[in-house]
Amino acid sequence: MGRTQAKRKRAYHHGDLRSALIDASLEVIGREGIDGLTIRRVSERVGVTPGAAYHHFQSKKHLMAAAAERGFAELLSEQTEADRAAGPHPLGRLEALGRVYIRYALGHPAHYRVMFGEHTRQLDMGDPAPSGRQVWALLLEVSRACADAAEAQIDATDLARTAWATVSGVVSLILEREVAPDPSAADVTRLTDMAMAVLIGGLNALASNR
Repeated sequence: MGRTQAKRKRAYHHGDLRSALIDASLEVIGREGIDGLTIRRVSERVGVTPGAAYHHFQSKKHLMAAAAERGFAELLSEQTEADRAAGPHPLGRLEALGRVYIRYALGHPAHYRVMFGEHTRQLDMGDPAPSGRQVWALLLEVSRACADAAEAQIDATDLARTAWATVSGVVSLILEREVAPDPSAADVTRLTDMAMAVLIGGLNALASNR
């Protein structure tokens, strides 16, 4: 038995099979994409029968929902910490959230794909990732603070959507290798800095033209 499989076996015997299945699902997504994800394949990676996996997840879509929820929960934790560290200035808070979003997405591409992929949006499970709503709520709160500070006619929801679209665009360009065949840390830093400069600079311009 290989070291990885043995480790998973130990996790299972310690009652952590659900977490191990989520880990394995993200590994499969990272290697083969969401289309390659099946309960059977994930079960094999963990070293249990599909029946044992179905005890925790009724279907592939339930497994995907759990993986998405984990990703959103981790993103929310990191953004909340960054928001606190950013201080009271609204624009600094907005920039902190954007930088964390990009860093998390590029550091966890399998998580990101299951969190925001078309497959997840089509789960038809009501609210498969409640932490996702909290991520949005935090962004909207900060966007409202930015709009209030600007004292200009800025719709907070539109600002939140624009900020999300900006950072998501950077992530997509990098993950899809549109920036370079093998984007470097310098590429990531340059695009992140540019995105934040455009977003924050645009808000400052709106405020100065009120």
